[in-house]
Amino acid sequence: MADTAVELKTVEGVANQLGRDVFGETQAARSQRQTDVLHLHLHQLYRYK
Repeated sequence: MADTAVELKTVEGVANQLGRDVFGETQAARSQRQTDVLHLHLHQLYRYK
């Protein structure tokens, strides 16, 4: 019984870590996309001056 509880905690820990990693990746991707869009807008702005 004790082994099962330890295994469950380990599985939960791994799942939580994966969730954080995926969430972090999502935030990083969104941030990169916003940066790319900003650079594109700035490029277009200066091109038409």
